[in-house]
Formats: sequence, structure tokens, C-alpha cells
Amino acid sequence: MCEYETNIPTGHGLNRSEWNFRESVRRTICLLYGIELLIDVNLSHTDRASCGGYSLVPLPCSRDLWQPLSNEEWGYRFESQEKTNKMNRLLKLSDLQLSRRTMEPRGSSERSSVDPTSEVTKWSRTLDEFGVLIWMAALLD
Repeated sequence: MCEYETNIPTGHGLNRSEWNFRESVRRTICLLYGIELLIDVNLSHTDRASCGGYSLVPLPCSRDLWQPLSNEEWGYRFESQEKTNKMNRLLKLSDLQLSRRTMEPRGSSERSSVDPTSEVTKWSRTLDEFGVLIWMAALLD
């Protein structure tokens, strides 16, 4: 079973094929989220505010990790990204939605104690084309 909702734990042997599999599962589920929004079908029958049941799905990784690289270069980038991620937490689709809602004028009264806007902004600076697609799909929700 693939634990796509968690990151590879700190101290875990760095295994690029395992990471690639997890990231591919995440991207596939994010794509399903976008397709569901585009055809406006709510397959999960949940509240739309919770991303239609996709709230725990991590956002796609940065373009720096998804690009085809040598294993050595990929390992270096992965480790440096883990070091810069002080919270050691993956951003999820719910963080993207919450960030979008807090930027809306009516969202000021709905602000929660956890505001992921700064983290989402940092994530958005590293997007590849697929990440942009997911961000645009989230704007439709």
C-alpha cells in the first residue's frame, strides 16, 4: 500500500523510485480532483468546502524534483529541500483552498487560526506546468 499522504520520513533511506511512485500517485489524484471540478461532478458526496473529499491529498512537488535528473543530483535537491522545509509538513489541497479563501474579501471573517498562505505562496514559486493546472483548478472550486 502506498502512503501518498505522508512524506518520506526523515532518516529513511533515500529511495528515488519510492518517491517517484508516491509523487505519481499524488499527481494522479490531483488530476482527478481537477477533472472532477471541470466536469462539476461531486463523486464523493461531501461538502465542497472540504475539496470534495480530496482535502488530504498533497500538492504536487516542485519542478526541481520532478525534472529528469541524475540520481545524485536528485538526491542533493531532495535533501536541500527537506532542510529548507522547517515545518516538515506537506501542503495539501485543503491548504490551497484555505489560502484562496483567506485572500477573498469575504474570507476575512472566515479566517482560521492556521493560515497557510505564506507556505502556499512559497510553493507557487516552484510550480511546474502540472502544479499550475492544479492551482487553476482550485480556483474553480
